[in-house]
Amino acid sequence: RSYSVTGVQTCALPICSYGNNAKFYVYDAPLLSGEAINVRITIPGGIEEYYTDLNNNIADAKYWKTYINSHSELAQITDLASPNAAPNDWPAINTLGYTLTGGSDGGQVLNDSDYVGDSSAGTGFYVCDKVMMQAIDIMCPGTSSAVVAANLAEWISNRSGFMGHHQLPADLSPSQAVDYRMGEPPTYSHAAFNSHNLSLLYGRPTVLDAKNNAQVEIPALPYLAASIARTDEAQGPHWSPFGLKRGKCEGVLDIDYNVFEDRAGADLLAEYQVNNFRIIRTSVPTWGVEGAYLWGGWTSQRQASALREFPVVRLIKTYERMLLPVLLNFVNDPNHPVIWAEIHRTLEPVFRREADRYAIYGYFIQSDKDAYFAGGELKGAVLNTGLDIDQGKYRVRILIQPVRQIFYLIAEMGVMKTGEPFTNYSTLYSLPGWVRR
Repeated sequence: RSYSVTGVQTCALPICSYGNNAKFYVYDAPLLSGEAINVRITIPGGIEEYYTDLNNNIADAKYWKTYINSHSELAQITDLASPNAAPNDWPAINTLGYTLTGGSDGGQVLNDSDYVGDSSAGTGFYVCDKVMMQAIDIMCPGTSSAVVAANLAEWISNRSGFMGHHQLPADLSPSQAVDYRMGEPPTYSHAAFNSHNLSLLYGRPTVLDAKNNAQVEIPALPYLAASIARTDEAQGPHWSPFGLKRGKCEGVLDIDYNVFEDRAGADLLAEYQVNNFRIIRTSVPTWGVEGAYLWGGWTSQRQASALREFPVVRLIKTYERMLLPVLLNFVNDPNHPVIWAEIHRTLEPVFRREADRYAIYGYFIQSDKDAYFAGGELKGAVLNTGLDIDQGKYRVRILIQPVRQIFYLIAEMGVMKTGEPFTNYSTLYSLPGWVRR
């Protein structure tokens, strides 16, 4: 979006269409009063930038216009007086900020290709490739497109350390949500989602927009992001961010479809691994509202395995991130069993700690640490061969049994014969048929 800022020099800041009511502040630099300015650029609800000690000397490295253009991720300055520019002029001091309104917009709506992006340009998902150790969880709250979801799962499948989360479209019943999840014709034509790298979230809460004093419906993904952050900080990634203890969502006024009041619909979503946002009401006589919660804990993988479970996958992604910098230390070391044993000694306490904090039930590290060379022959190795060594490869295998979630809590109540010892039944896996459940 192009705006004009009044002052001695007129300029324009192209800012994306989300920049409505962005502001451009100009201050006198305290230490160089009259000789330099400080500039602040803000976007409501977003990030802001601050630049100090900028001057109007076009030959200086901190010439205000050039410096901002080379550093800013929010704005670019264009001289509207060009080709008859006055390069030594600059905007007038305005500590209240120039409100950048009006101007000409670019695209109003992001389309699928904007979210997916381009690998060569590094846009969309591919912007994550520019940073080595960023967040595990990737989500696009602004879209519910099946095309974006499918591409997100595909992009993550070619990388390590990422997990994607996708919001289902608004105003769907549970059966319609399942149709979307499975790509059922004639409404949908995409393939069924089937990836442990992707989770699906159903339900949209209504919250208060305090700025405009209005109730607005938003995606539930931001609540999921907040719950993941809280859970990782307090308990760790092997704990689920769903449920009453960790999935509570504050500030919710209403919901587009409350699956808690549709038990058949809730069971249907569970059967098809669709996580959901719900308002739980359990005080039936007064119809009390206990609160809004995230419910579920599944990925979209269709095959039954541990990788169907949300925290199991996030734990594995965490290990992928954790092991990369550790194992990088051994690149270019001698490819010898002595080094293999050192790698084993590095990994052993890491996974022993994971077992001690109940993140996994158990583990086994197979490293060929006890292998040796005898007369030039490699002996005692199971994973590694001489050919691997010649190719610069070393293999280490880490087997884990991840902690699983409770999905079904079964409480049995039995009616016994009067005077009969309880110990008669305390060791039984199931109660006798005559005992009522």
